[in-house]
Amino acid sequence: MNFRYGQGTATGIEAGEALRALTDRQDVHMLVCELGQTLIATCMLAIIPNLACGAKPFGIIEHVVTLAAHRGRGYGRLVLEHALDLAWSAHCCKVHLLSGTQRTEAHRLYESVGFVGNVESGFVVKPKGTA
Repeated sequence: MNFRYGQGTATGIEAGEALRALTDRQDVHMLVCELGQTLIATCMLAIIPNLACGAKPFGIIEHVVTLAAHRGRGYGRLVLEHALDLAWSAHCCKVHLLSGTQRTEAHRLYESVGFVGNVESGFVVKPKGTA
């Protein structure tokens, strides 16, 4: 089995090592929702130390994914709400979440758990030659 990871394609072993490296960190939380033996929804929360906001950390949520066949049933909401609970318990001053501008269905989910899309502008830069 192969997984997309970083710039190239990672084997299952490389992806597993990368996942273990993430889950070994105290400041990274990988949240999953399972239904039976099936992974239905995921998200990752990283807690970032900060100098602003009274030195309170901030959170970044990435990799919010729900299997297409299970969307609209509240699974994505469950992992997002849990991620936010973890961020607030870590005394984060705010949580960032970037999303593709065309993903309006996902935006409705994010707004339903409290994210507001017009508070700050997000900017992304990637290495030259990457998508």
